[in-house]
Amino acid sequence: MQELVGEYNLYQPLGSEFEDDPNYVREEDMQKLVLQNFKQMGETLLEALKCEDYQEIGILDLAQMVEAISTVKEDLDPSVLNYMLYYVLVRSQDHDNMEYQHLIQLLDALKNSSESRVQSAVQNNRPESSGPEQLKVRNPSAAEQAKASDNEDNYSEDIAEDPDEEGANEAKDAAQNNAHAQEKDDEDNEYANDEEFEDSPR
Repeated sequence: MQELVGEYNLYQPLGSEFEDDPNYVREEDMQKLVLQNFKQMGETLLEALKCEDYQEIGILDLAQMVEAISTVKEDLDPSVLNYMLYYVLVRSQDHDNMEYQHLIQLLDALKNSSESRVQSAVQNNRPESSGPEQLKVRNPSAAEQAKASDNEDNYSEDIAEDPDEEGANEAKDAAQNNAHAQEKDDEDNEYANDEEFEDSPR
């Protein structure tokens, strides 16, 4: 067969009965290569296809398709180019009436699918949701926050009042000690006066 038509590929669609046949190339693998090459060039590819569409009817022949695609990606692997042409051809009337919007739709679908997988992966990597008790600990209610704030204020006031109270107690103790000392001095003086009176000649 290859000697008659040259190099060719048989593409295996998803769910094909030829899953393990080495003569087939998986369409899924080829579509990944299309996405890798044109993910960032979708608009450029569309403009190149439109530039070849002189009649503006959304239809190009095979040569125009090759020219448009090669203009956007000059070093594109031939196997990827062939798959892109095949994808459009089997959805069009013939090789002279290739509806290139199928190629743009394929690229958009591949991009959307890729973005969805990325978002799913990000969501799966998020930590598990917290239970009610964990949320309660992390997010106390307004009443609990106000209560905690009052406790902190009371504690601050106690701390502020303690030094004054301690100073007052010390002053009180000192006054009492001075009073006791004065009473003792008075008693000693009175006792001394009594002795002098007794000792004096009459």
